[in-house]
Amino acid sequence: MRQIRTAVPETVDRAIHKALALVPADRFSSASGFADALIGSGPAASTTVAAPAGRTHEARRRTGMLVALGALAVIGLFVGIRRLGSTPTLRQTGALGARETVVLADFVNRTRDSTLAATLTDAFRVDLGQSDAVQLVEPEQVASTLTQMQRIAEGPLDLRSAREVAQRQGVKAVVTGEIGSAGAGYVLSAAVVNAADGRALTAVRTTAADDRHLIGALDELSARLRERIGESLSRVRSTPPLEQVTTGSLEALRKYSAALRAGWEAADWERAIVLLQEATAIDTSFAMGYQLTAVAIGNSGGALSRQIGPQTSAYLHRNRLPAFERYQVTSYYQILVEGDMERAIEAARLGFEEDRTRGARRLGSLLGRAGRCEEADSLFEIAIEKNQPWNVAWYLGKAGCALRRGQVAVAKTTLARLERAIPRSPYIKVIEARLWAARGELDSAIEVLSELRSKETGNPRVPDFAALLQARASEGRGRITDAERYLHEHAAASQARRLPANQLVDAVRLAELALRYHRRPDQAIRTVQQALRQVPLDSLPPVDRPYLAVARFWAEVGRPAEARRLVAAYERAVPEGVRRGQGGAQAAVTATLALAEHRPTDAITAARTWNRSWDENLPTTSGLYELAQAFEQAGEPDSAMAAYRQLVDAPGYGSLEAASYAFAPAWRRLAELYEERGQRAEGIDAYGRFAALWKDADPSLQPAVREVRQRMAALAGEH
Repeated sequence: MRQIRTAVPETVDRAIHKALALVPADRFSSASGFADALIGSGPAASTTVAAPAGRTHEARRRTGMLVALGALAVIGLFVGIRRLGSTPTLRQTGALGARETVVLADFVNRTRDSTLAATLTDAFRVDLGQSDAVQLVEPEQVASTLTQMQRIAEGPLDLRSAREVAQRQGVKAVVTGEIGSAGAGYVLSAAVVNAADGRALTAVRTTAADDRHLIGALDELSARLRERIGESLSRVRSTPPLEQVTTGSLEALRKYSAALRAGWEAADWERAIVLLQEATAIDTSFAMGYQLTAVAIGNSGGALSRQIGPQTSAYLHRNRLPAFERYQVTSYYQILVEGDMERAIEAARLGFEEDRTRGARRLGSLLGRAGRCEEADSLFEIAIEKNQPWNVAWYLGKAGCALRRGQVAVAKTTLARLERAIPRSPYIKVIEARLWAARGELDSAIEVLSELRSKETGNPRVPDFAALLQARASEGRGRITDAERYLHEHAAASQARRLPANQLVDAVRLAELALRYHRRPDQAIRTVQQALRQVPLDSLPPVDRPYLAVARFWAEVGRPAEARRLVAAYERAVPEGVRRGQGGAQAAVTATLALAEHRPTDAITAARTWNRSWDENLPTTSGLYELAQAFEQAGEPDSAMAAYRQLVDAPGYGSLEAASYAFAPAWRRLAELYEERGQRAEGIDAYGRFAALWKDADPSLQPAVREVRQRMAALAGEH
């Protein structure tokens, strides 16, 4: 039973017990509120304290304040002791930062005064905005997200919309409020709601006697909510933010974001395609969903015809998009469908001006692909700074640019950064293999790729891609039997994945091996003819038909009429935009055909176009071997030697993307030209490079290695 001294008025007793309440939200929110209660003028007063005779109102007020100050000193001690034994807030434990981010929904109005809800929401926003307990998503961010949701950004933000905004922003919770009538007064309530499932995490309530007490009641409501918000949010699981792209469907956006992670975290682009098809079925106008579908199909090794359809759908819906997304869609369309690199870069640059972080991804990727690596490098860094699973693409771009410029150390550092940021990414082994190849250590590259294939059996695209790289590296080392085995494995995988165009290209590659190393043109021709019977060109969509790969083979095997027939069919069947984007492949056919017909001038022009098919500032090794052969046909040995030398000295020597078939014959022919000129030291070195490259070549190629070593010995004995 509570004992009260008779000298202590009941009003003061009640005020002190309220100040010492166990639940923080039940205490006074300020010292002035406590003082008002002590002198009987605050909401806590229920009795009147009589003043001694002769005391004025001012004296009574001073007495009350003195009592309050004295009581506060005692209360401070008890509150401090009580807090030591209470559950610490999330901020105190350090589990959350000082200001947890939340979305504020507009107050729900259940009174006759239609202006109250908006007024209270604005006041509540100001109060919460000054708190160190929470941080509100800015109204501009809310409006931008509502635009992506294809909803009007004006008017009240209801709880349902606020929850969706929070989920798209990766925010845990929503704060919502309500005001209702209670006789002449009002009832105010506020709650923190889990954005994911709508569950109320905590709620507070207070009353106001009339209009004059509304703001005071709102202050009390806010104070109670701020005290409780830390512990409540500690129980909410953090979820990664959804991508900021335009769709009216939250479920479609979830599938889109999941597809990005499936593709870049696990390289599971097949799973990504399924998720994206589900997303675009939900929202049939989801432009960015269609675009990512096209990207996913391309990354999975899917046919070009399957990519063009969704990318065209994205482009047709572009006018409904905000500026940044519109430029992104336009950029992808220009490169994939129109084959126009410069216009694609121009659109990507406009997107970068709208959003530097997201825009850096696309612009950097295109500039890197175009060989403008110095400019692309800084953009890759901007994109990498925003730590996301799909940053692996920008690490790949940065490492690729470094290798093209011969900066092996930079590529190695980039690989180390990728391993720290995304340690489980299967693309780590791809970069590692390219690093070994850039150092000329093709055996190590093959070993890394074998490890990659053994670990990624659940994802067909990665081992298939690795098999192609292994075939190229093995060809460079003269191990043609191994190269053939890898190509057969890739062809079998292509058949299993229903990629008939890939089967045809693999048959052409096998035929080229028979032609170049086994000197069996008849066998090579039979291989291609059999593949064409199994997969006729006209059974494929026009853009998927490998006209150029087959035409180049016919030119190389000495059947120029067949090559010309296929080139003509290609020009008739394939749209101009797609052909524009395949300029390098067209130049390769033209150069090979001109060499076969002994037209060196035309071959030189075409080989140079092939070599600089994207950018003149950073030529690749492609076409350099054919350029050197054309110069030899033209009777220009000095130019031929320069082209051979450029090939073998190119940045990233031995790169898996380079003309792996060309390095060994280029070293041998260069050595022969040095020998003819009497440059013994240079000849010995070039012969030695050839012998080292093919030291473990197939037995059928070992006579060539022995002959080269004999010539080296002969040159050395002429001193």
